[in-house]
Amino acid sequence: MKFIIFALVWFAAVNSAFSENSAVCDGLKSAGVSINEEVAAFEGNDLQVDTTKAQRSWTRAVSTHRGILKPGKFYTLFVELKQPEVDGQKALFNIIVRDCVSMDPKTDLLHRGIIATKNYVGYKFQFSIPEGLENHSLQIHLPRNFRGTIGSFKLVEGYGEDFIAAEKKAPAYEGPLPNAPSGAEEFDVLLPESGGLVVDAADFGLSENSENVAEILNAAIEHCKKVGARKLSVPKGTYYVKDLASINFFGLKNFEFDGNGSTFVFFKQKPFVNFDVKNCERVKLCNFNFDWDWERDPLGSLLKVVGTGREDGGKEYVDFEFYQYKEFPRKDVRIAVVSSYDPKTKSVGVEGGFDRQFEFFKGKNKPETKWLTPNTLRVFSPNLFAFKEGMLFRAHHYYYDMVGIRMRSNEHLTLQNINIFSCVGHGLAVSGTQKYWQFVNVNIRPPKGKKRRVITCTADHCHISSSCGFFKMVDCEFTRGGDDCLNIHDGAGFALKTGARTLKALNMAYIHDYAKGDEIELRHGDYSPTGVTAKIVGVKLLDKAKREYEFVFDRDLPEPAQEGFIMFNRRFDSRNIILRGCYFHHCKARGMLLLGRDILVENCRFVATGKGAMNIESGYTFNLWSEGYGAYNIIVRGCLFDAVNPRGMQHDGKPHDIYIGVYMMTDPSYMRTDYPLFHDILIENNTFKNTYGLAAFISSAKNVVVKNNTFENTLPREKPLYCRSAFWVAHASDIFIVNNVFKPNGLAPNAGVFFDSESVKNLTFKGNSIE
Repeated sequence: MKFIIFALVWFAAVNSAFSENSAVCDGLKSAGVSINEEVAAFEGNDLQVDTTKAQRSWTRAVSTHRGILKPGKFYTLFVELKQPEVDGQKALFNIIVRDCVSMDPKTDLLHRGIIATKNYVGYKFQFSIPEGLENHSLQIHLPRNFRGTIGSFKLVEGYGEDFIAAEKKAPAYEGPLPNAPSGAEEFDVLLPESGGLVVDAADFGLSENSENVAEILNAAIEHCKKVGARKLSVPKGTYYVKDLASINFFGLKNFEFDGNGSTFVFFKQKPFVNFDVKNCERVKLCNFNFDWDWERDPLGSLLKVVGTGREDGGKEYVDFEFYQYKEFPRKDVRIAVVSSYDPKTKSVGVEGGFDRQFEFFKGKNKPETKWLTPNTLRVFSPNLFAFKEGMLFRAHHYYYDMVGIRMRSNEHLTLQNINIFSCVGHGLAVSGTQKYWQFVNVNIRPPKGKKRRVITCTADHCHISSSCGFFKMVDCEFTRGGDDCLNIHDGAGFALKTGARTLKALNMAYIHDYAKGDEIELRHGDYSPTGVTAKIVGVKLLDKAKREYEFVFDRDLPEPAQEGFIMFNRRFDSRNIILRGCYFHHCKARGMLLLGRDILVENCRFVATGKGAMNIESGYTFNLWSEGYGAYNIIVRGCLFDAVNPRGMQHDGKPHDIYIGVYMMTDPSYMRTDYPLFHDILIENNTFKNTYGLAAFISSAKNVVVKNNTFENTLPREKPLYCRSAFWVAHASDIFIVNNVFKPNGLAPNAGVFFDSESVKNLTFKGNSIE
């Protein structure tokens, strides 16, 4: 697939400062480009690369000459790549900007791995060369035992994109707009019917001294189910849950669990869900808190780097001081991941910061460690050059290991007045065919006055991996968790055709959601429809380690337009979602991932969410996950976006508050589709303060309206970006950015919209004023 060219309908003058770019190297045969003839040879203008006879693990196949890249300049590379077979595990083309004298990876200014396809795909990379760096070159590195092709290659000085600027006192736009999306329809979640028997948990022996709290509560819940009780009441108290069991609510109807303000403190030596709710109808859980026993087992810690170096034998190490402790309570501590920490905001959103995984999954890639003092741990691992003395980090000691409240296939479920002070894993997890449920005043936040509580949940605050929709979340607060605040999606899959009625699914992370009888819609590799939905009649495991499965269907399958098919399981449909009056702040990752349809986000606040406020996306990968069936009919209204994405999370080199787009093969990825997978989206009457980069990245989209918003910057960034508070539009049509107000205060020099004129049509940028 080559670059697809669209005609652009012009609505304002284009700023030539961005649309005019000077070519530095136009083609791989340019004078400033060196080709490694041991692994590369031209066929016409295409460069065939072959490392099957290479001796080294990695080989530099292409490099610009020293001196081509100038200090203080900004560059854009356009390159086409293809490879005959897709490898599901590795990124094979590596695009690198590195010091060509030292060849030290620590000097990399750009390093992106690309899995290409059997047909050409065009990629665009942007980078700058800081002042004082005179030896950097653009390079393409390849792994051993690889064949591929490099097509067009053009390096330009400049941004390689067009730009329309906002104007001072611009007249309001009063022209036509697309029909407004309706968002979510209002709905009610049915509560348990009134009246009926009330059971007291104390009658089953529950007390604050109980050693088997889960066992006692499970017995009480089963009794309620047996006799048809409407409510189980827990006397207010603090209960330590030590037994290796979950507190289970299975198959209950018209039932309420009332904690009366109690707090449940969990401590488990093996992975267990704290509360498990499954196949319930008209059930309410309310009025309780739960926590983890931090005195015995902290979920996270603050670390200070107090030393780096090498021990005898050359083993590289970093020394971490647990500076809130004189003696850390667990000598068998697991360092799952560390993230740069900001003591001012007391969060991990740090400009220029980074994450580093060690023992991310328990028992895997566990580094060698030793205690130097009661509160100082030496960690041995390669490539620790980024760590410097004095740096602060927050460490996870767990990640995905457990779940706070797991909900599966319930209907009319209510969680109300619940505080999750901390837990291992996701705070809240939803899966199956759950529908009609609500969270009202459900909060994930640390208890007040406890300085060592640096993390709440160690993974997502709320993770919805499948549902049938009709979800309402009102007046909730999520903060200081280990990953995203709210992640809503349904599980997809990528598969290759192997027979008339068979597919081989690659990296099928959501196999548990695919079963005989499920109706599967097949999409082409660019998400365009095939027009075919087929029923699964058989599933067979092919390779457990690679998560490869064979699917057999009830009808003949079409031929793929690209490498394979993306599978949508139509048993699931995360739709009709209302998110109102909620507060998402100071988390490690994104505030919200919306991979569904018919959604209203209203009067919410996003503050210092580490890697952006909102992603409206779908995608597939060969090594991580495949999620979402597109997203549409979405309204984002009356929200505050304040200093989100301090870490500078980016797509195509552009950080953003809001991201609309796909990821393909890898996440994030540089691949885009021209199919409008995201459409009918309205972003209106919101306030954006102190954006890091773009206000919004809009791609693979149609009928998107951004109107009547305010963008204001008052805080300078350590590394000012040219696109601050602006928009980026590519591979999209019928995009309207109108009647917005920009207050740059000298900190956002290019208030306006950047766009790719070759892949955008019908872009309207009017009535946008600078104050």
